[in-house]
Amino acid sequence: QDMPDDYCMFKDARLLRSDARRVCTVHGGPCRLPSVIDGFGAGFSCTSYSSLNKDAAKNASAMEKASRNEAEGRVASVTTFMACCDVLEISNPTWAIFENVQAIDRESANDEQTNLDLCLQEIDAKGYACQTYLLDDAWYGLPQSRRRVYLDRFLLADDDPAVTSYLQTLQEEREKQRAKEAERPSEKNPSWISLHMSLAE
Repeated sequence: QDMPDDYCMFKDARLLRSDARRVCTVHGGPCRLPSVIDGFGAGFSCTSYSSLNKDAAKNASAMEKASRNEAEGRVASVTTFMACCDVLEISNPTWAIFENVQAIDRESANDEQTNLDLCLQEIDAKGYACQTYLLDDAWYGLPQSRRRVYLDRFLLADDDPAVTSYLQTLQEEREKQRAKEAERPSEKNPSWISLHMSLAE
């Protein structure tokens, strides 16, 4: 109620993609999302990932389980995550930060991919470069220990200086690696370790 009139507030992030259902509680009707925004931050639902959820690690990843249950109208972590991805697609923010519980990076019973892996794949498909961080509120002076995974992603043009600099760094690292491999002794000139082991045998 204290927000200025030029701000919009929406009740359900899962409805942002639909013009008809995107009802603004400030203006009492559908409002449009801006086509371009500078940044976007969200903490999407952790219900499917949380270590307090006994069913999260059973049988399939929580993302997959939630996807199957979405048709039944359940509010699950994947539905709120995909709503966040809708904002990336609709408003094209230059940067975005997502937050979730540490257990999002836990492997499920029958899947080597974690829920974090699946989230990163979806973000990558939308053209964003992404980094992940594990941070604790206590490290920043808050009186509690609250470890969370943060996903920091940027959408930059191909010719952006940050992109070209990063690609140059990758190229230099690759060349260094090739130089190191070239310096390694070949089988024709075995190292003292291999000679020692051959004599030991």
